[in-house]
Amino acid sequence: MCIRAFDYLPPADVTFGAFLRALVTADWELNPLDEVGLRAAIIEACRRRGIFAVEAGSLAVNALLLDVASRETWKKYEAAFKDWVDLAIRTSVEEQRAETPEDEPFMAPPSRTTRRSPANQAPPVQAEPYPPQDEALPARTGEPGEELRRKIKTWFTKLAPGERERLGFLRDARLKPPHFHSNRRVTSDGEMRFRLVVQLVQTQKLDVGGVSREFSEFPTGQTLVINVTGQVSFVIRAANLQSRKQDIEQIARSATMGWAIDASINPFAVDYHGMHEGRR
Repeated sequence: MCIRAFDYLPPADVTFGAFLRALVTADWELNPLDEVGLRAAIIEACRRRGIFAVEAGSLAVNALLLDVASRETWKKYEAAFKDWVDLAIRTSVEEQRAETPEDEPFMAPPSRTTRRSPANQAPPVQAEPYPPQDEALPARTGEPGEELRRKIKTWFTKLAPGERERLGFLRDARLKPPHFHSNRRVTSDGEMRFRLVVQLVQTQKLDVGGVSREFSEFPTGQTLVINVTGQVSFVIRAANLQSRKQDIEQIARSATMGWAIDASINPFAVDYHGMHEGRR
């Protein structure tokens, strides 16, 4: 349940409340009845520990479920998103083919003698070390994954500033390299459900204590959960940074997590000495 929730999180600034809503939504999609009461038990455990989703209003299941995306807002992009889905499916198939050689031998299970007698076992095989990162192989051109990444960037670039704002993005901030992955889940009644998860991240500069430097850029953005027809099921947005400016400044000024704010020091660098003194 916890791992599935990661597909329903905002791409930045995740809170415990956001994780709780993601967990409930991901589990409800596959098992709406919650026959064994596991979902209800997790919600109750969060309540006892003071974990709430403020934007949900309550800890009722219906309130915790993420809002379904407005069909009218995203309908004009469904054809483009369906193309993304097709490329994502091709990507996963080709990756699996590349990782599964055609001449892969059948791996028979070890015999009882092999399991019980270490002396009869072959010596362990030393794995080849990973190549240094600067020697990583370049991505092959024409791969579906690269094509999908390019199409996502192109789609975002062509959005007018006003249209970006209408969709919940920042008007003028550039898009960072998009992240995406697909998942296939089996529901409680045996139905296979496909989702394409696309994370679109922008950075926003926020003055912290009157200082605006490169470390004052914070990620924000939204996660699109797209079904197999190209329809957007959920749009999960990161919290508005301006509304959290006071909290961010407090973190930067704290004795354990930051240094004094000035123009030359990153206020979010961890002060390990301060952390040690705080523990004492």
